[in-house]
Amino acid sequence: MSLFDNNLKLLKKYHPSIYHQVSKMHFNENEVKREWEIVYTRSGFPTLIYKGEGLNYLLHSKYDPIKEAKNFIKNNLEESANGYIVYGFGLGYHIKELLENIEAKELVIFETRPAVFYLALKYVNLEGIVNNTNIKIYLEDDVKSFVQEFNKIELKEYQLIIHGPSLKIMPKDFTDIKFLFENYKVHQNSFNRHKLLLQSNFQENIKRYHQSVDVLFGKWINQPIVIVSAGPSLDKNKHLLRDIQNRALIMSVGTALKPLLQIDVIPDFVIITDPQDIVYNQIDGLEDLEIPLIALSTCNKHVLQNYKGYKFIAFQEGYDLAEQYARENNIKLVKTGGSVSTTALDISIQFGCNPIIFVGLDLAYTNNKTHVKGTYFYQENVNSKFLRPIKSISGETVYTTKNLYIYLKWIEKRISMENNITFIDATEGGAYIQGTEILDLETVIQHRINNATINKDLLQKIIAER
Repeated sequence: MSLFDNNLKLLKKYHPSIYHQVSKMHFNENEVKREWEIVYTRSGFPTLIYKGEGLNYLLHSKYDPIKEAKNFIKNNLEESANGYIVYGFGLGYHIKELLENIEAKELVIFETRPAVFYLALKYVNLEGIVNNTNIKIYLEDDVKSFVQEFNKIELKEYQLIIHGPSLKIMPKDFTDIKFLFENYKVHQNSFNRHKLLLQSNFQENIKRYHQSVDVLFGKWINQPIVIVSAGPSLDKNKHLLRDIQNRALIMSVGTALKPLLQIDVIPDFVIITDPQDIVYNQIDGLEDLEIPLIALSTCNKHVLQNYKGYKFIAFQEGYDLAEQYARENNIKLVKTGGSVSTTALDISIQFGCNPIIFVGLDLAYTNNKTHVKGTYFYQENVNSKFLRPIKSISGETVYTTKNLYIYLKWIEKRISMENNITFIDATEGGAYIQGTEILDLETVIQHRINNATINKDLLQKIIAER
């Protein structure tokens, strides 16, 4: 009996619905060969190359897919998970390895290219997978059906594992799903890399803050705020911020603080979220400032240890220690979106501010520059070869990174949740942000906040009453 026949026999016995689905699919062998190529590796196991859409992309190692699968699963196991969801079946190597490590826990597998599963049935012994009754397999090449099945799962009970090569070749119809998975993958990888650091920062930070930032929520209803990020376009208009210091709140991300202070712009808040030691450069030499600081609960601990000004702390959704602490102390959470600018946006919304004005939020490498001049991270003449082209505010093309693109999409989604707030992009460069009104900062000052007065005494009163 061939591998294919044996795999089908087991599939029919243990997963009849998938067997019938596969049986109804008509795979044209010539078409399959045009898009896919089976290659045998040095270790003797087959790997798969996708050749469609002008790609030539390996789904598994060309040397040892078994070793690769072991390392992949080792880095994605979570003992507290009640079950696992895997996107991407591939040839099943990582699926088999996962099953050997999770005992009787449930495993749900999604594959959006049924031809991959068909080739796995033909070329790999899937015994141990297809005869396992703890797994569910969904072959969904229709977006609506995929979303319908995926939404049935209680995600908090499961560990989501995304097979990177399978995500890379996700069909174009699944662009929005691909973005969500990329977003998750970036945050999960970051969390795994910094897990111990986040815990250490959190435990130290909860000893050193004055108040939770949620005491400020709802305090500036319909009053304007400017969120100042550190994109390269900030050099164009940062001087104009001097004219609005009494007309709007100014919240500066940590990276933009020094460039603002150099031109005598004193923000009302500085916000810092990064867990790594390098973030301390943002306040190095400025520890005696009296500008109130908003720090994420997992922000680098040296920031709160050394900053002598007033310190608000923000407890974020999606981080277990922060959520637990917030529950126990009746504190409202913030949505972070993965960056300091996205966190600043959510906090500004919860302040009640309107309009919310973005300055320096390029979310792209405008004029091949990474940041505003005078920052630690500033680089110019960046090679755009490995960057992603996106639409600029002028309708032309500007280049961005995967992370910045993820933040762009998060911001657009967060904006879409608010029907009664005006969002103005006064960056004067960078990416087009859907849901914003594009204006230059001078126009914003003259026509949108010219007569505004901001209640800044309220902040001092809250600090004094502590």
